[in-house]
Amino acid sequence: MGILQYYYATTNMPRNTCTATSAAARNGCGANPNTTELYAAQNFTFGPLSGFIKVSYALTNIFGIYESKGSYYPDLTLNYDTGFEGITLNAHVGYQKVAGTKTVSRVSYDFSYTDYKVGLTKDFGGGLAGSIAYVGTSQPKADNQYLWYVPTNSGNLKSMGKGGALISLTKTF
Repeated sequence: MGILQYYYATTNMPRNTCTATSAAARNGCGANPNTTELYAAQNFTFGPLSGFIKVSYALTNIFGIYESKGSYYPDLTLNYDTGFEGITLNAHVGYQKVAGTKTVSRVSYDFSYTDYKVGLTKDFGGGLAGSIAYVGTSQPKADNQYLWYVPTNSGNLKSMGKGGALISLTKTF
C-alpha cells in the first residue's frame, strides 16, 4: 500500500473555464495536472510465473483532466521465465477509468481506456537487460474524434494511444 504524488511545472499554464459544453476538451481545460493517488499492490510467484496486481485510486483530478477526482486504475503484470538463455515473456494490461464522464448532445466523452503490453526481456547479467515489446491503448473516441490526441500541422488530430514497438536497454546499479 502507498501513495503516489505526481508534480508538474505549472508556470504559464492556461486557466480555461470548463463547462458541460466543452466536455470534449476536458484534458485541455487548465485543471492542475498534479495528481495524488492511493494504491494497493500484491506481488506473486508461482514457479516460473511472477507478477503483480495493483489498484490505484485518485484523490485529486488526474493529470489535468477536469472533474476526474475518483478515477481508478487496476492493472496486472505477468512475467514468465522461459528457462532459456535468460529470456522472460512479459505481459501487462491496465484499465484507466476516468471519472466524471460527460454527455453533450447525446455524445459521451469518456476518457477511459485500456492499455496493454506484450514483450520479451533478455537478462545479460551484471544488471544489464534488453527488451522488446509492443504497447498500445484502446484509443477512445467520441463523435469519431480521438479524445487523447496531438494536433498536427494540417489541423488533424492524431491519436496519442496508437500502438507501437518499444526497444530498450537498461542497466541496474
